[in-house]
Parts: sequence; structure tokens; C-alpha cells
Amino acid sequence: MRILISCIVMIFLPLQTAHAVGVHRWVAYGYGNDPCAKFLLAVNSTEPTHVLTWQFDTYYPESVLYMEWIKGYITGVNAMAKSGSARITTDDDKIETWVRSYCSAHPDTALKDAVGEFVKSQLAH
Repeated sequence: MRILISCIVMIFLPLQTAHAVGVHRWVAYGYGNDPCAKFLLAVNSTEPTHVLTWQFDTYYPESVLYMEWIKGYITGVNAMAKSGSARITTDDDKIETWVRSYCSAHPDTALKDAVGEFVKSQLAH
């Protein structure tokens, strides 16, 4: 019985700790973990802004990959929204402009947190 109780405590303790200190309960993979400064370097780069194909390989500029990650995040938020609740319905240019502006002011913030702030700002309307 003590083993069962110990297992239950071990399972739920991290959740309670995360909630208590305000830590995200989800894990971001890929570009979302990069700091805003790195995102800004990519989107302000002079590299080509379109997809390149060379000898049967396809190359994507890092700026495109960052924006695809951001749009995937927003799509996930919309997919998880309850029926009848607000959804984010803005265009790519407005998303990029907002995130660039936020990241310029907060270069050390993780991109996932910057996009989270964008989501909050859109759902607050």
C-alpha cells in the first residue's frame, strides 16, 4: 500500500510543483525554444526568402521554418479551442509583424513565450 501511495505522489508532485511556480505544463519542440534574438536574425536575414531546389534537394530559409513553427502553434491553439469560443483569424503578415515587434523588445524571451503573448493578445479582443 505504501508503494502505491508513493507512486501516486511521485506522479502528481511534478504537476503541482509546475502549477505552483507558474511553469509551462507543456514542452515545445524545435524552433519554439530558440530565443527571440535568433528568430529576429533569421527573419531579418538577407538570405533568399523562397524555397530553393537544387539537385533534387529542397532548401528552406530559416525564416520560413520559424514562421511555419509559429503558424503551427497558432493552429494548435485554434484546434484546441472549444466550440463557439474565439479563434485566431489573422493573416501571416500581421502575425509576423506582431511577433517581430514583441521579440525586438524581449530578445531573450523564448519564441514559444512570444507567440503565447500574441495568442493572448488576439483572444483578449
